[in-house]
Amino acid sequence: MTFAEFKAVVSRKNMTVQYDEPDDKYVVWAVDGICRYEAMLWKSGHVPAGIDETQNAADLAEFEADFKEDCNYAIGQRPYPFATGDFDYAGDAPPVTTCAAGQATPIDYTLAESLYVDGGDIVLEGSVLGDWIKAEIVHPQAGVIKTYIKRRNVPAAPAGLASPIMLLKTPYAGFIPAGLTIRLTYSSTGIVPVKVGVNYCLHRAI
Repeated sequence: MTFAEFKAVVSRKNMTVQYDEPDDKYVVWAVDGICRYEAMLWKSGHVPAGIDETQNAADLAEFEADFKEDCNYAIGQRPYPFATGDFDYAGDAPPVTTCAAGQATPIDYTLAESLYVDGGDIVLEGSVLGDWIKAEIVHPQAGVIKTYIKRRNVPAAPAGLASPIMLLKTPYAGFIPAGLTIRLTYSSTGIVPVKVGVNYCLHRAI
């Protein structure tokens, strides 16, 4: 296949690129299960008849400048720390919020880049049985466009005991485009303010 076709399928399937380098060319390939996708980039002076030398030279230069350094990692791996073959971990959190007693308080986290989220955890101080949360995705103009947690009761935090941690985990990751806001609303039913720290498990596609 051409290098343009090869780049397109690698991008679509997010595969690790491998290469061999005989004297006359690069043999570039990627594997998805039993399928192998391959392209050849010929070095100067070795371009066979019938191959567009100008296009080959441009493809060769692009490969050496933009692809070669990130090739030949183990299949399914990427040259990123804290990453799987598909995602780079990008966990983050809004500042700890003090929620007024007996009221509903929104805690917003606006994404500066498009990321995937599959849950996180909430650290509580002062919560009581009966408090609950709601989680939504908010558009800056259209408002709430998705409510993905309608209601979830939170654990109580008895005085003098360690702050409870509430785990939130979805079975699959949801894609949140840049500019949208994850809004967690904490509804207090007690008589003292509640401190709430929200930690999001965020992932960047690679």
